[in-house]
Amino acid sequence: MIDNSVVEDINRIIKVHGTNQYGDPLFRVVFSDDQTERRNGIYEDYSGDIYVKTVKEIREVKKYPWVKAKWILERWASGEISHHPSLVSDKNGVFICVYVFQDINQNYLPPLLKVTEIVISNLLHPRMKSEALAQDKEILSKEEKIEVDKIEEEIIIQSDELASKDSKSRRESMSVGYTKEKI
Repeated sequence: MIDNSVVEDINRIIKVHGTNQYGDPLFRVVFSDDQTERRNGIYEDYSGDIYVKTVKEIREVKKYPWVKAKWILERWASGEISHHPSLVSDKNGVFICVYVFQDINQNYLPPLLKVTEIVISNLLHPRMKSEALAQDKEILSKEEKIEVDKIEEEIIIQSDELASKDSKSRRESMSVGYTKEKI
């Protein structure tokens, strides 16, 4: 697990992106298991496997029960866009998860400042659709060129291998290519 001082440094650095009207940063990195929120709801109480009662009340519950033991980048959302009837908020707004530090298989990844800054930059300065399409075309074009180059290289290698096995071939060696010998 990562040292909390690293996360404190990340949070100190990303505070440059601003604060809300309450002085809280607009972005913060937090540990998923430490985050709770107060929710109004209907809860079933159990003692072990034995049902005890159903209660309608406000309870402090895990904020991210589906994210276990991972770091999260959160963004402040004002009450106008984050209001939910079951959520009890102290400041007319909440922090919401915008990124979980995990790989494609949902394995733990440590929080990194570089990754945090990239996510924040993309949130604060989203690409225009035309810009995204142009960049996607450029990436595809580069990927296609790499693929074509790889296929050409495979053909040359296979051709060289065949030429070295064919005693009637006019090739000098596997790596030189065709000879300039006249027929």
